[in-house]
Amino acid sequence: MSVPGDDESLIFDESDLQAIDEMEQRSQQSQKTVPCSKVTVLKRKSDSPSKAAAAETLKRPLVDSSTNNSSPSSGSGGGTTQDSQNSIFAFGQDLQQILLSNADKSLLLETPKRKNLLDMVPSLRTQDCSVGFESLGSFYGLPDRVLELLKEHKGVDKLYDWQTECLALRSVLERKNFIYSISTSGGKTLVAEILLFREMLCRKKNTIFVLPYVSIVQEKVRSLSSFALEMNFLVEEYAAGKGILPPKKRLWKNVVFVATIEKALALFNSLAEEKRLHEIGMVVVDEIHMIGEAGRGAVLESLIAKFMFSSPETQIVGMSATIGNLTEVASFLRAEVYSKEFRPVVLHEFLKVNDNVIAIDDKSDDHFVPTRNVHSDDKRNDPDGLKVLVAEVAPSKSCLIFCATKKNCENVAMLLAKSLDKSMKCYKGREKVELYHALKEEGSGVVCDVLKRTIPYGVAYHHSGLTMNERNLLEEGFRAGVLCCLCCTSTLAAGVNLPAKRVILRSPKIGRDYLTLSQYKQMTGRAGRAGMDDAGESILICQESELEEVKRFLKSGMTWCHSQLGNTPSVAEGLILSLIGLDLATSCRQLCHFLRQFTLLGIQSGQEVEQLVEKVVAELYKNQVLVLKEDSPLLEDTSELKVSPLGRAAMKANLTMDHAKTLLNDLSQAQGALNLLSPLHLLYLIISPERVESNRFSAVVFANVLLKLSSNDKKTAELIGITEGVISTLMRGCKPKAVPECVLNRFYLALLLSAMWDGQMIWNVSDKFDIPRGDIQSLMVASASQASNIKTFCQEYEGSLWCFHSLLTKICDRLSHCGSSEILELMELPAVKKGRAQQLFKAGFKTLLDVASANPKEMVRKIEHLPTKVANQLVSSAKMLLMEKAESLREEAEIVFGSMKEQLLESFSQSPNRTMNQSILL
Repeated sequence: MSVPGDDESLIFDESDLQAIDEMEQRSQQSQKTVPCSKVTVLKRKSDSPSKAAAAETLKRPLVDSSTNNSSPSSGSGGGTTQDSQNSIFAFGQDLQQILLSNADKSLLLETPKRKNLLDMVPSLRTQDCSVGFESLGSFYGLPDRVLELLKEHKGVDKLYDWQTECLALRSVLERKNFIYSISTSGGKTLVAEILLFREMLCRKKNTIFVLPYVSIVQEKVRSLSSFALEMNFLVEEYAAGKGILPPKKRLWKNVVFVATIEKALALFNSLAEEKRLHEIGMVVVDEIHMIGEAGRGAVLESLIAKFMFSSPETQIVGMSATIGNLTEVASFLRAEVYSKEFRPVVLHEFLKVNDNVIAIDDKSDDHFVPTRNVHSDDKRNDPDGLKVLVAEVAPSKSCLIFCATKKNCENVAMLLAKSLDKSMKCYKGREKVELYHALKEEGSGVVCDVLKRTIPYGVAYHHSGLTMNERNLLEEGFRAGVLCCLCCTSTLAAGVNLPAKRVILRSPKIGRDYLTLSQYKQMTGRAGRAGMDDAGESILICQESELEEVKRFLKSGMTWCHSQLGNTPSVAEGLILSLIGLDLATSCRQLCHFLRQFTLLGIQSGQEVEQLVEKVVAELYKNQVLVLKEDSPLLEDTSELKVSPLGRAAMKANLTMDHAKTLLNDLSQAQGALNLLSPLHLLYLIISPERVESNRFSAVVFANVLLKLSSNDKKTAELIGITEGVISTLMRGCKPKAVPECVLNRFYLALLLSAMWDGQMIWNVSDKFDIPRGDIQSLMVASASQASNIKTFCQEYEGSLWCFHSLLTKICDRLSHCGSSEILELMELPAVKKGRAQQLFKAGFKTLLDVASANPKEMVRKIEHLPTKVANQLVSSAKMLLMEKAESLREEAEIVFGSMKEQLLESFSQSPNRTMNQSILL
């Protein structure tokens, strides 16, 4: 065994490493003596034969020198002029053929023929269910190759009975709007993806996949890329600062736009304005129950309502595990409903009250049956007996512990690391060292002290304070069994697919409020891993004083979705503004009809519609956002309304009117005194209001940062009102009254962004500003998106803001990445941040072409703790981005040659030998 370096000794001492080696040797000897048929070995999936060949394909030059190299032949008549014209035409035709044939070349070689999966897995063979579609095969109208891809990339060798039943429903085949509700981990996503594939391949229509969080969008883009490459469609990401509006119009390939809720709404507006809604055949909405959540729920309701009104031929598919009033939501969507109580793995639910573990049994009269006692070895530090509950399944099985706060997650992880048996360190010890090195690489040489102590025991915490790449590494470690316990916040339940053998809920509350049944089901639904466990277990820890309230919510129904449109004025304003701006509804009568007939609000509270319309229209008119087309009473049913330049700019930039007015005022003031000696002033202008409102800072920390400002940055501080007197007040630990708190919050965040802009390590910035590094990364992504919105606003507004459009052009990419220029191209890959990009660059994968040409096995070998699945997704994503760029070049070439053809035809039509010229051109 090699002597461990300093890095390894940080988490393992010499005796640990010796024990790990002994365990590995015993494992190898036992594998030699036990027949293979009796040993179950989990191996990473091998790469498909096509991928090695694909690397060579991608190395081909953009222009094939072997194509049309012969010189153009001259015509038999027409003299010198005719020869010249013939040569021009021949050259143009040759060049056009070369460019278009190259663009038409697939980025993948022909996939070698394999044994048909239909023969291997008879249960997947189906009747031709493609009613109304161009059938391409026997798998619900899709090519048989889709079956092989599902097996290869998702490990699916058999559909569940409910999936088969659902896909064969008449309402699905007739493309009616459709909602299906299945328990968490029941396989909802697979049905949605099959429907998306069929819409693109069989109906040749684009689709939109709406997901709630940026991280899930990026994960979905990566997972769909492998399918897109072999099924000849494109995947485009619309999240944070990514996504072109309006999207490029593809001539030869169909697209699935994977978008967050807000980006999907912006996508709709751009397509509606361009009269291109007919291009969208299907919209899939995951977690459709979010329509009842404050804030974002109103945005989702607006999106769905506008699609139903403007593009009734577009099929809307919603899926969720937790909707109480499913019938009412289906009525809003004009949708058919499919609901099933199904779990691939049986779930056993328990309560833990003091030392008593009680089974939740619906068949029992009391619903609660005492089962056993669990005693804590350390009542003082571990009163809930978490060590015992985790040790019962770890390390061979996995456990999730849901905690109330981020700090609590870290404390519980440390508690387990101190109390679990030392032998836990030997289990997959080498893999833990690799995980530690990967985290260190991601953190530019630094690893969180908590993780440094907990990883040897297979324990970690998971919350928004971690960077996205850190979370990804810990998630992959958990899936691979290197980590056996994650202590996480409740957001993980809705955000990431991490099933575990046992799920522990440390409290029946989130904040001060008790859990709803929907929230409880979301978290406990993570228990049980299909194909790995016979059953899953959930344990809810509560006090005796909380028992009655726990019993109450366990016996209650799922949470109902109530429209949030009337409770979110900014979204209601944006909806009405866009309806008028897009000429979908231009009078109060039409607006009332829309809200009454096409929104959940109209179904649940029809009487509020007129009041809401009148209030919003009056407010927008008062603020000169709406104007009357003719001189008539404002609220008269037939009075025609139109959007002012300010309103149109706000609508296109996806900004609320309050934000648009504040932004216009800020930009107008900044024009008179804008400090461009450093980027700080521009960064100050792009901080979003939501971030300003949620920010909290220490006055003393702020003062220390201000005292160290450069002379250029001090000028910016003075311009916005932060003087030496303000700094003195902050140094005393007080917040100055001379400057509004919103200005202080905004400037504090701008200084943080400036530090990241200058290339400072995120760890140093986190310590300096007392903000978790995950929140810093989130701020950067949000600010990049905001910069993009402001750039659009300045471009659309009919005023003198043109200079800001130019100044902000490069801000978006720089903020999204904040990496050196050499790795910016690699950071185009979905979910690849600075740390992962640096790993790829150091391993020799310096461009997208390098990644696309790579063998995933070689990538895994060169980059520590990179799972094969992630390597495959990186390669597929790189190929997808290159294919998208090739598709764009192909379309541009077609447009250019089409234009050249028209110009030459017009030119030759005016010259002698007109008939011959036209015949040559044709």
